[in-house]
Amino acid sequence: MAPKRAPRQVLTQELQELKRRRAEFKARSRALALQEKNLKKRRTRLLQAARQLSEEDLLLLLREGDAAPAAPVAPAAPPVPAAPVAPAAPPVPVVPDVEAAGAPNEHVVVLEVEEGAEGGS
Repeated sequence: MAPKRAPRQVLTQELQELKRRRAEFKARSRALALQEKNLKKRRTRLLQAARQLSEEDLLLLLREGDAAPAAPVAPAAPPVPAAPVAPAAPPVPVVPDVEAAGAPNEHVVVLEVEEGAEGGS
């Protein structure tokens, strides 16, 4: 049987253990408080950046969700005005009447006649 330790020694060891555990809990608590503080700062920065984004960009980021990188979002630059575009050519009118469009394709007519002749045999 192991020799019995003195009560004073037992109390000293228990006190040392309690102090060690208390220091661990304080360190963990400080780390969690710092993490919470950093997350609040990040949320504030993201909300400020979101106010400066266009509606389309904001919706795109919201759709991406957590797939977006964790890097801070820089404010978007003001939109660049679009260069002037030349007006498009007027659309080509559709001819409703086949005869008004010109002579029908002779090859198509010949094929249609040949197909009709073969089907009757």
